Amino acid sequence: MRISWLLILLSFAGRCFAQQHHDLTIVYDISINKTKKSSGLEETYNGGTKSVFISGHKARIRLVSLMRIQSTFLNYDTSTVQQATVVKESGAKKYRFNLSADEWKQYNKKYEGSTCRFENDSLLIAGFNCKKAVISLSSGEDIVAYYTDSILPINHFIEPAFQCIPGIVLQYEHTSKRGVITFKASVVSRDMIEKNIFNIPSSGIQTRKFIAEEVEE
Repeated sequence: MRISWLLILLSFAGRCFAQQHHDLTIVYDISINKTKKSSGLEETYNGGTKSVFISGHKARIRLVSLMRIQSTFLNYDTSTVQQATVVKESGAKKYRFNLSADEWKQYNKKYEGSTCRFENDSLLIAGFNCKKAVISLSSGEDIVAYYTDSILPINHFIEPAFQCIPGIVLQYEHTSKRGVITFKASVVSRDMIEKNIFNIPSSGIQTRKFIAEEVEE
């Protein structure tokens, strides 16, 4: 009898464990305050959304706007991104290119050497109390970020811009000579993500070689 009850409890515990997951979806609304009359920022980003999907050791970052739809698919381990695939999903010429771990670092080279300054300020974003940090890039540009440390997993390897942030960034504002672009989370979900979200599209998409000089600012 004791053995039967033990088996039942172990079975129940196993089902509960199987139901546990660490999936995370964040949807950011994008807004622009441009400084130049034709900076290109507004056409590319304004009114768009950026969605980040994280599940297990996979991630997808998808940008959707009137002028561009693009996804970045990532496979990573506990220390770094192992492989990335960037897919331009819109326009007459759809293409994809694959990045090794070293090429991913090169793709995000502008974030190397960035530093964080933490300030005594906070905002409530999507129901989370977020702390303020200023990320200084080697280019001299700053990113003002608000993050929460109450959500795991953190996205150090997924978005290198936030490598010095001890949590998940739910709002950030990047100021450059072309203008100010703001990403603000409107949805934060821990619901399980469908596996097909991480399927890399290939139909009608040309495979290209990664060219470092073509990385967009």
